[in-house]
Amino acid sequence: MRFRFQKSDRLCSGKVIDEVFSKGKELRKYPFILKFVSAEKGELKIAISVPKRRAKRAVDRNRLKRQIREAYRLNNTGLKDTLNEKPQGLNVFLIYTGKEKEEYHFLEEKLKLILNELLSRI
Repeated sequence: MRFRFQKSDRLCSGKVIDEVFSKGKELRKYPFILKFVSAEKGELKIAISVPKRRAKRAVDRNRLKRQIREAYRLNNTGLKDTLNEKPQGLNVFLIYTGKEKEEYHFLEEKLKLILNELLSRI
């Protein structure tokens, strides 16, 4: 079992991110917007964004991103298992849209909800 959010799990390519925004589908569950597009078999990459408009201070943005990454790392096994069985992968861009700093447990519950909806969509 991996205990880190690894570089191989991150969506870094600018071209792929542009493709996610131009061709991807969208799910909304407050406080998240999830955009996704299919990728190579078994591949699951994610980028997480907390806009400056939502959290003015860099300290707050970084804290929110750390909390979201940790919640994703702990709750993505069902998604990975499903993608390994199917002939496709996913590139995902997750955007935080909440107006205030939320507690970790709230973020984790909402992330579970949006990941379950993503599972039902694919």
